[in-house]
Amino acid sequence: MKKNIFTIVLLCFVFSNLQSQTTTVTSLTANGAGNTYEDINAKLAPNGGDVVESPGITPSGTCTNHDDFNNGESTDVNRHIQEVVDPVMGDVFKFTIHVDEDIDRDKCSTTDRQRNEIKTYASSPDYLLGVIGETVEYKWSFKIPTGFQSSGSFTHIHQLKSVGGISAEESIPLITLTIYQKSSGHELYIRHAASTSQSNVGGTVEISDLEDNWVEVIETVTYGHAGEGSYAITITDIDTQETFLNYSNNTLGFYKTDADFIRPKWGIYRSLNDAAALRDEEILFGSFTITETTSVLSNDDFSSEKLDATIYPNPSSGDIYLPFSNSESASYGLKIFDITGKLIKEQKKLDSNTFGIGDLDPNIYYLRLTNTKQQVFSTQRIIKE
Repeated sequence: MKKNIFTIVLLCFVFSNLQSQTTTVTSLTANGAGNTYEDINAKLAPNGGDVVESPGITPSGTCTNHDDFNNGESTDVNRHIQEVVDPVMGDVFKFTIHVDEDIDRDKCSTTDRQRNEIKTYASSPDYLLGVIGETVEYKWSFKIPTGFQSSGSFTHIHQLKSVGGISAEESIPLITLTIYQKSSGHELYIRHAASTSQSNVGGTVEISDLEDNWVEVIETVTYGHAGEGSYAITITDIDTQETFLNYSNNTLGFYKTDADFIRPKWGIYRSLNDAAALRDEEILFGSFTITETTSVLSNDDFSSEKLDATIYPNPSSGDIYLPFSNSESASYGLKIFDITGKLIKEQKKLDSNTFGIGDLDPNIYYLRLTNTKQQVFSTQRIIKE
């Protein structure tokens, strides 16, 4: 109930003060053993759905994908993510992966990799999905065990990954925190890819510095293409406050071409190309916090974007006319919210400058019109007769 009240207050603030910013904060915190997958979904997919990609969760007719794993714990039987008690941090999430038994979800024919991850996805609320112009802070903590063995190919523990747009770009994460086994030992790298070319940025961290230590990650992204976005990350020892990594950049591109949104992922996703060098592994994660800040501009700022004109007729019982020509309509998207903040209708790419609201019940609504190329928007109050 508190969440619904917060949503109403937030949206009313947006609609009444279009020269401000809106900020939403979502925290996923372990709360004791049991119902772990349900707890995760309640925060990252509150409208329904499943954001957990763990071995055994969707066994198929030809492979079980280790769905009988219980780790001796009766509260989350068969689950590869569990809530356990850490002597330093209290309730935390434990992600477990097994070399021989676990595969990549229920893809029985995929034997070169395995994963145990959580994410946000298309059905998650807008405030958990990053788009151009938004600033999002991802904050979490983790602990790697002593003797951690990473793959010589890849062992990802965090990604910022696009959805939609060019498929070749979508397949390569925008940002990856990955651990490689090198001749000098295991090291954590930051990988960046604005398109299809991926490279290391920001230096490395020796895993020996992280082993058996709780560290906090603060990662801040303003999503935008080259010269318009920015990225910053720090990794700090929670006990000693020693900073192991501090990197920022505001010149590289931090969005994918025509992407619908960017989503975060956390967990263990590793290659099995050198399985003999790996071991059954566990990583502990503390709470995850996603803070999204969206600039909301006044209508005066949209004169060059065709968004300053009034939508008409208003009130209306059928079609409404939008402030641009038919030839420009593909550059705009539209959302309609009811007075409680619930999303009622959405069209990501308009095909004309008219939009039908005849199917809506008579009431007051809020219409958000977005220039999808520049990610600026205007919100207007409309009345359905």
